[in-house]
Amino acid sequence: MIASLSLAIGMTARAAAEPPAHLVRITTGAHPGFGRLVLEIGRLDYSLQRDADRVAITFSGDVTFRTPAANPPDVVGLAVRANGLDVTVAPRSIVHDRRQGTKLVIDVDDPSPAAVSASTSAWGEDMGPNPATPAETLTAQPKQEEAPVPPVTDDRTAETPNVTTDRPGPLVVAQIPTGPIALIATKAPPPAGLNAPTIQIPFAGGTGAGMFSRGPDTWIIFDERKPVDLSMLRDDPVFSKADVILQPSATVLHLTIPPGQGPSLTRTAGGWRVSVGSSQATADALAPAVVEKALEIPANAPGQVVAITDPHDGTTLLAGTQRKPGQAIRVERRTAEFILPVTDQGVVVSPLSSAIGLNVAKTGFVLTNARDGLALSPAPPMAEAAMEAARLTRAFEFPAQSTEALAWRARRLAYDAATTPPLNRGPRRMALAECLIALGMGVEARTVLRVAAKDDPALAATREFGDLMTIANLLSYRPSEASGLAEQGTDETTLWRGIRMAMTEEASPAAASILAPTAALLFTYPEELRRRFLPLAMETLVAGGQTAAAAHLLSQRPTDPGLAFARAALRQATGDNEGALKAFDTLVQSRSPLDHARAATRAVELRLAMGKIDEKAAAEALEKHLYAWRGDAQDLKSRERIAALDQSAGAWRAVFSILRGARQDFPAETPEIDRRIQDAFAALPRDPSIDRMSPTELIGLLEENAELLGVGPEGEPMRERLAEKLLALDLPKRADPVLTSLMRNLPPGPSRAGFGATLATLRLREGDGDGALLALSESSSDAMPADIRESRALIAAKVEAKRGHVQPALEALSGLDTKESDEIRASLLESNRNWPAAVEVLKILVARQVPATGTLDDSSTKTVLRLASAATQAKDESTLAMLRQTYSARIPKGASGDLLRLLTEAPVRGTDDLARARAEIGLARAVTTTREPSSGPGRAP
Repeated sequence: MIASLSLAIGMTARAAAEPPAHLVRITTGAHPGFGRLVLEIGRLDYSLQRDADRVAITFSGDVTFRTPAANPPDVVGLAVRANGLDVTVAPRSIVHDRRQGTKLVIDVDDPSPAAVSASTSAWGEDMGPNPATPAETLTAQPKQEEAPVPPVTDDRTAETPNVTTDRPGPLVVAQIPTGPIALIATKAPPPAGLNAPTIQIPFAGGTGAGMFSRGPDTWIIFDERKPVDLSMLRDDPVFSKADVILQPSATVLHLTIPPGQGPSLTRTAGGWRVSVGSSQATADALAPAVVEKALEIPANAPGQVVAITDPHDGTTLLAGTQRKPGQAIRVERRTAEFILPVTDQGVVVSPLSSAIGLNVAKTGFVLTNARDGLALSPAPPMAEAAMEAARLTRAFEFPAQSTEALAWRARRLAYDAATTPPLNRGPRRMALAECLIALGMGVEARTVLRVAAKDDPALAATREFGDLMTIANLLSYRPSEASGLAEQGTDETTLWRGIRMAMTEEASPAAASILAPTAALLFTYPEELRRRFLPLAMETLVAGGQTAAAAHLLSQRPTDPGLAFARAALRQATGDNEGALKAFDTLVQSRSPLDHARAATRAVELRLAMGKIDEKAAAEALEKHLYAWRGDAQDLKSRERIAALDQSAGAWRAVFSILRGARQDFPAETPEIDRRIQDAFAALPRDPSIDRMSPTELIGLLEENAELLGVGPEGEPMRERLAEKLLALDLPKRADPVLTSLMRNLPPGPSRAGFGATLATLRLREGDGDGALLALSESSSDAMPADIRESRALIAAKVEAKRGHVQPALEALSGLDTKESDEIRASLLESNRNWPAAVEVLKILVARQVPATGTLDDSSTKTVLRLASAATQAKDESTLAMLRQTYSARIPKGASGDLLRLLTEAPVRGTDDLARARAEIGLARAVTTTREPSSGPGRAP
């Protein structure tokens, strides 16, 4: 690269010293039937446009011209202009341009009858003799009806220069003058059953045709050399970009096929029809067979074998045409001597040896090695997956070559790109990136494409660039950046959309539905690319519910070790659990860390589902295999599964331990893991296993998770459960330091305030009023929910009440309006003998607790009697009258009813009340006899 850069710098310096304008010398020549202009243009690029009889030639740099003294035949005039030349030609002339090294050759064909006669007399026929291929490079056989034509010798003259095109290659044959009559391509109706744009080229009935495609490019080969006029198609959206390449013995039509469409050929009485549409008739497969060190390819109506320049790399291809459509090579075959690629019609051979020849036979074609015969073993039956892939449309060139061959090709493409002028490197870099992808080198392909985009922004805007960058990102494990594939495209682009979805959404049914009809293409990819994505596709098909498609495709490679996990998963998905378990156990011994980890996990889960182990054993088994695969989403998923199994088994300390370890190892997932920890802790109080937990284990669990004791409703269940558990086990002294430590470790705020209330309650139950107030003081906070604030106030009031401090206790209850606060407030007022105030509070309690209708239960009766006793002490006649009128009939007969009547009767006011008074005294004595001495308020004095 450094040497190339130095060379480029030197050339740039020399160019700066040269004159700014390039001198173009124009010479002429006359040949039977056409005239010729030869322009010496050096390295300049050019473009040619024709408008009626005017042909405009424009060059890429500044030019000056040296024009000839006389114009050649059929050239009416030459006019020089800035950066170009205007050529006026005879009416209806056909103009052909081609580049030969540093020269631009322009031939002007005269279509007049006189010119036709001159050409026929000069060459013996209207198109001249059939050329042959170089004698020492390859062999070809002409039509069966004609005698073989001897090869061209080396005594070529200056009047018959070599044929070349803008696609360089080693094919060098004698120039055959262009015939006088061009075939005019016209629009035509599509064949029956097709709805596609169609053109017709009027080749004679004996002309055969072949067709092959590479990505969006399609080449159609006609085994007769005649110019084709495409001027009638310039307004057609599909065929307007078509171009014709005249080869020495063939005419090649080049098409660029839109995404999602494909070409097809049909034969009519008027010539060959070419259609491009979304639906094409599928050609029958040609089946090569090895016979006596040759490869026989039976074919219907074989035409000729012609040699053409490979448009991809400039080497030579041998093409076998057919006079009838409907047959093609559907499965590629590669050997050390030749490549037999997939075609759309006929046979194409890429020779890798100079002795390879393709000949026409009565039954089709024969591929031979002129020296010792082909080194072939009998061809295996064509795999069904490969046959299915042959019917799918493609967008890329990922040939199933060996890794060594692809590596050699990548080095060659890299050299070509480095030695090409900077502004022309884009297409070569695209080809290099495609080759690197075929090698599975995603990072390297990304780098090449990014450099290409930097130097050629227009290239970066093309669909082909976006598609290749997407695949390179997938190879680089960057599915989030792989979003360049068009929604509407070929089957191959659909396949890569499915792969991207499978990488981002594990076990996705949507991805499986995309891959089911397209995954067969992966079987035709080179080894490294297939190894990377075929297992993913097969596993996605199984997990996504496409088991029938997965079974069919997996049967094509029954011994591929990379598909072992998919085969085991397929057994499980189809109900063969025992077979799947055996397969997973075998995979656990795999040298692949990924397969080992995944198979171990699936085996444990399958045993759990089959009832062979319980949750605790499953968690322990999974934890033993955590070492096998660490650091990615699979590792995190395994840890979360272990935590879930531990939670089901009641192993709560293990749950929080493994989730905290995951949070430390996966900091980017901290929010989600924290949510999982909080959910687990919230579920802890509801788990029956906590009742079986030892006090030491429970205390240890809470010490480890003190920060999870949340605010108010979130943390209260755990706090209450903790207090209940410890008090039930008669361990308040053991619990107090634990709770104190937990409270003090919490930051000031609502959570600490709530936990302080729990600790104060525990201390109050033990009679430690000072300790309860200390807990409240240490956990005080300005920001507390209403329920915690109320709880703390009640605790403070109870402490003050036990101390006999009525007024501080009442002050602590100020602002509270609850049943419990009213209970404490009433008790304080009763103990302080503040009967009027007690009556008012007890009225509120009666309104809260006593139902409006029906017989009163014991609790409601006691509340009513408390109010009656306080009203008696306060001499509140109105309240007593209300109680007598409202509740006398609703209290069941017995001591409680008698007591209520005794307390609520009107006082003795005269002699008329003496009889009632004597009855009340007897009633009081009876009530006193039947009630316990500590019966409470209402007890007779």
